[in-house]
Amino acid sequence: MELLKQQKVLEKQALEILKLESLIKDMFKIEHQEYKIGNKTTVHPKDGYERLSKRQNQNVAFTAYLDHNVDLHKNQPIKFNKIITNDGNGYNANSGAFTCPETGMYLLSFHVGLLYSTDPARGLLSLRVNGHHVVDGEVTTTVAHQGLQGGNSILQHLRAGDVVTVSNIWNNVFRVEGASAIRLTTFSGVKIY
Repeated sequence: MELLKQQKVLEKQALEILKLESLIKDMFKIEHQEYKIGNKTTVHPKDGYERLSKRQNQNVAFTAYLDHNVDLHKNQPIKFNKIITNDGNGYNANSGAFTCPETGMYLLSFHVGLLYSTDPARGLLSLRVNGHHVVDGEVTTTVAHQGLQGGNSILQHLRAGDVVTVSNIWNNVFRVEGASAIRLTTFSGVKIY
């Protein structure tokens, strides 16, 4: 009789162990480097790290400014010579050009300060991709000694290797304001996706 009781207890415990093993397998299934806990799925830590590393290599963003005044002639690009940010190394301060390192959608923006003079002045600028006009920005003073800033922003799909510049398209020379202390003339871009 004692043996029978012990056998039933052991059978009960064996069933409980099987139930627990099944429950544990359901809670922690490892399929294709994913952990499933209940209904939630999490990526294997190593796989997540690799995905994050790849994503971090795809970050592209830049901002540059002009630190001195420049007399800008027709079709002359502005060389924003001081770099604040250049993730992806697409912006070249020597040429004033952003060469797109990766295909994607970009937010591009420029702002230009027009240096006041004794006469009213006008500046008309163009953001260009591979030399082709995309959008404009205008700065026009109406009275002497008036300083203004103008610019534009655009969402633009770029391909790797595309070159983006900001150039004067006005027939006349105009003086662009640049300074280290007051950074009015800037060019920025960021890859959105």
